[in-house]
Amino acid sequence: MTFFIFKVCYNTIEENLKKGSYMNRISEKKLDSLVLYLLVTKGQLTTSQLIKSATEYLENQSLLMPGDKKILTGRKDTTFSQIVRNIVSHRDQSGNMIHEGLISYDSNNSSLAITLKGKEHFEKFIATSFK
Repeated sequence: MTFFIFKVCYNTIEENLKKGSYMNRISEKKLDSLVLYLLVTKGQLTTSQLIKSATEYLENQSLLMPGDKKILTGRKDTTFSQIVRNIVSHRDQSGNMIHEGLISYDSNNSSLAITLKGKEHFEKFIATSFK
Protein backbone atom coordinates (compact mmCIF):
# COMPACT_ATOMS: atom_id res chain seq x y z
CA MET A 1 0.00 0.00 0.00
CA THR A 2 2.85 2.40 0.78
CA PHE A 3 4.24 2.03 -2.73
CA PHE A 4 0.80 2.70 -4.26
CA ILE A 5 0.29 5.82 -2.15
CA PHE A 6 3.78 6.99 -3.06
CA LYS A 7 3.19 6.50 -6.80
CA VAL A 8 -0.17 8.28 -6.70
CA CYS A 9 1.03 11.20 -4.59
CA TYR A 10 4.60 11.73 -5.81
CA ASN A 11 3.89 14.13 -8.68
CA THR A 12 1.37 16.17 -6.73
CA ILE A 13 3.61 16.44 -3.66
CA GLU A 14 6.56 17.42 -5.85
CA GLU A 15 4.44 19.99 -7.70
CA ASN A 16 3.11 21.48 -4.44
CA LEU A 17 6.58 21.72 -2.93
CA LYS A 18 8.02 23.43 -5.99
CA LYS A 19 5.12 25.90 -6.10
CA GLY A 20 5.65 26.54 -2.39
CA SER A 21 9.29 27.46 -2.67
CA TYR A 22 9.97 31.04 -1.72
CA MET A 23 13.46 32.38 -2.11
CA ASN A 24 14.71 28.80 -2.45
CA ARG A 25 12.77 27.55 0.58
CA ILE A 26 9.77 25.30 1.08
CA SER A 27 6.87 27.00 2.86
CA GLU A 28 5.17 25.50 5.91
CA LYS A 29 1.79 25.31 4.13
CA LYS A 30 3.23 23.37 1.20
CA LEU A 31 4.38 20.64 3.59
CA ASP A 32 0.80 19.60 4.43
CA SER A 33 0.53 16.79 1.87
CA LEU A 34 3.98 15.44 2.70
CA VAL A 35 3.29 15.48 6.45
CA LEU A 36 0.00 13.64 5.95
CA TYR A 37 1.73 11.12 3.68
CA LEU A 38 4.45 10.47 6.26
CA LEU A 39 1.96 10.11 9.13
CA VAL A 40 -0.20 7.73 7.07
CA THR A 41 2.74 5.54 6.05
CA LYS A 42 4.88 5.70 9.20
CA GLY A 43 2.30 6.28 11.93
CA GLN A 44 2.76 8.60 14.90
CA LEU A 45 6.06 10.51 14.80
CA THR A 46 7.85 12.82 17.18
CA THR A 47 8.76 16.22 15.81
CA SER A 48 12.38 15.07 15.47
CA GLN A 49 11.33 11.93 13.60
CA LEU A 50 9.11 13.98 11.30
CA ILE A 51 11.99 16.35 10.53
CA LYS A 52 14.26 13.39 9.76
CA SER A 53 11.67 11.59 7.62
CA ALA A 54 10.66 14.72 5.69
CA THR A 55 14.30 15.69 5.10
CA GLU A 56 15.15 12.18 3.85
CA TYR A 57 12.10 12.13 1.57
CA LEU A 58 12.89 15.52 0.06
CA GLU A 59 16.60 14.76 -0.34
CA ASN A 60 15.84 11.40 -2.02
CA GLN A 61 13.57 13.19 -4.50
CA SER A 62 16.01 16.12 -4.98
CA LEU A 63 13.35 18.51 -3.70
CA LEU A 64 15.12 20.09 -0.73
CA MET A 65 15.75 23.68 -1.74
CA PRO A 66 19.11 25.40 -1.15
CA GLY A 67 17.56 27.83 1.34
CA ASP A 68 16.16 24.91 3.36
CA LYS A 69 19.64 23.53 3.99
CA LYS A 70 20.96 26.79 5.44
CA ILE A 71 22.04 26.54 9.10
CA LEU A 72 20.26 29.13 11.22
CA THR A 73 22.43 31.82 12.74
CA GLY A 74 23.59 30.88 16.22
CA ARG A 75 22.01 27.42 16.00
CA LYS A 76 22.83 23.92 14.83
CA ASP A 77 19.62 23.25 12.90
CA THR A 78 18.51 24.13 9.39
CA THR A 79 15.86 26.48 8.08
CA PHE A 80 13.85 23.43 7.00
CA SER A 81 13.84 21.88 10.48
CA GLN A 82 12.53 25.20 11.82
CA ILE A 83 9.74 25.19 9.22
CA VAL A 84 8.70 21.69 10.34
CA ARG A 85 8.83 22.72 14.02
CA ASN A 86 6.60 25.69 13.13
CA ILE A 87 3.79 23.20 12.51
CA VAL A 88 3.74 22.72 16.29
CA SER A 89 4.61 26.25 17.37
CA HIS A 90 1.93 27.77 15.09
CA ARG A 91 -0.74 25.25 16.12
CA ASP A 92 -3.11 27.96 17.37
CA GLN A 93 -3.14 29.80 14.03
CA SER A 94 -5.86 29.38 11.43
CA GLY A 95 -4.71 27.27 8.50
CA ASN A 96 -2.28 25.25 10.60
CA MET A 97 -2.71 21.46 10.29
CA ILE A 98 -3.11 21.01 14.06
CA HIS A 99 -5.50 23.95 14.37
CA GLU A 100 -7.58 22.62 11.47
CA GLY A 101 -7.79 19.15 13.07
CA LEU A 102 -5.87 17.28 10.36
CA ILE A 103 -3.22 16.11 12.80
CA SER A 104 -3.01 15.97 16.56
CA TYR A 105 -0.10 16.94 18.78
CA ASP A 106 0.70 15.22 22.07
CA SER A 107 2.84 17.61 24.12
CA ASN A 108 3.73 14.85 26.61
CA ASN A 109 5.91 13.06 24.07
CA SER A 110 6.15 15.75 21.34
CA SER A 111 4.44 13.48 18.84
CA LEU A 112 2.17 14.10 15.88
CA ALA A 113 -0.50 11.74 14.55
CA ILE A 114 -2.97 11.93 11.70
CA THR A 115 -6.63 12.30 12.72
CA LEU A 116 -9.71 10.89 11.02
CA LYS A 117 -10.26 14.32 9.46
CA GLY A 118 -6.65 14.24 8.24
CA LYS A 119 -7.12 10.79 6.71
CA GLU A 120 -10.27 11.96 4.93
CA HIS A 121 -8.40 15.04 3.67
CA PHE A 122 -5.54 12.84 2.44
CA GLU A 123 -7.97 10.49 0.66
CA LYS A 124 -9.45 13.51 -1.15
CA PHE A 125 -5.92 14.57 -2.06
CA ILE A 126 -5.29 11.16 -3.62
CA ALA A 127 -8.62 11.19 -5.46
CA THR A 128 -7.98 14.65 -6.95
CA SER A 129 -4.58 13.53 -8.21
CA PHE A 130 -6.41 11.27 -10.65
CA LYS A 131 -8.35 14.18 -12.17
